Amino acid sequence: MNTRTVSLVLTAAASLGALIGLLLTVPDGPRYLTVRTPAVVGYTPTATPRPDQPSPDFGYLEGEERREGVTYLVFNRATLLTGARATAEADRYGQQRLGYFVVDENPRVRRFALAEGARLSGSQLLTGQPQPTEVTLDRLLNYLDRHADERPLPVWLRYDAAGRIVAVEEQYLPGYSA
Repeated sequence: MNTRTVSLVLTAAASLGALIGLLLTVPDGPRYLTVRTPAVVGYTPTATPRPDQPSPDFGYLEGEERREGVTYLVFNRATLLTGARATAEADRYGQQRLGYFVVDENPRVRRFALAEGARLSGSQLLTGQPQPTEVTLDRLLNYLDRHADERPLPVWLRYDAAGRIVAVEEQYLPGYSA
């Protein structure tokens, strides 16, 4: 190959790489990093809180299941960063600085039972408002059944000593609304 042919091949390869990079960057999409393969893990709650189940616990609700009269929420734990850490991670991943950054690198998806009478509050996705507002279980389950595949619900979960969810609080994230 002559020098001109090699130069053209290298230029074409670099252009193709840049184009693929642009296609993989979704400027108006969700602002969280997802590097995972679905894996669902369940557990039987014990009388004492588990060390791997912090309360409150941030992540995304990705669905729901009903078995034997119990509602289970499918939860993908993540880490919500704010301030300087959020800015550093946004820069590291080439994302827009929004004042927050969600890191989701753990492939484990969990199922937790929802306690009867759990306190439920929603904001932008469940109610269309930024401020938290009490919502019904039907509204939460309807959202999960219809929309969680394309836009998982960012939430804080709180648990009782048996590991059941006693509170679900939607986290308002600017730029994440439907």
